[in-house]
Amino acid sequence: VSNPLPPRLYVIAKEEITLISSCGPSIHICIDTNRKMNIPKNLDECFVQLGILLDEESKRNIIEDSEERFVTSLHYTFGLFLWDYWELWEDSVLSKYFIGLGIEDPETMTKIIFTSYYRYLTGKEVELNKQILHYNDHKENQ
Repeated sequence: VSNPLPPRLYVIAKEEITLISSCGPSIHICIDTNRKMNIPKNLDECFVQLGILLDEESKRNIIEDSEERFVTSLHYTFGLFLWDYWELWEDSVLSKYFIGLGIEDPETMTKIIFTSYYRYLTGKEVELNKQILHYNDHKENQ
């Protein structure tokens, strides 16, 4: 039985956030507010930064979930966090990377990041070009 309630964001402490999802994995984000933020330059650097942000239990929770549930259940919580943290709405180096790939909106950027990270953690092929084609085809059919 799935719970129709959306994921909720709970702030535990100034440097820690736990995203508790009623329909996907719960994840814990650790942020060092005294350290300069590192905005990734590409997808591989996203994997490195997510590896720093997420604790081991969160990574296990992601791996134990399905790709689709992970991507959709945290999209409007963790995804919104990344839009701001990695400045995807602005002219950051990461947003320029995605724009160069033909992906212009932060929502699609985070979906690709989440899909790719899930595949990276589970040892699957990321298939970035296929993801880009999928989202561009979806955009054209709207």
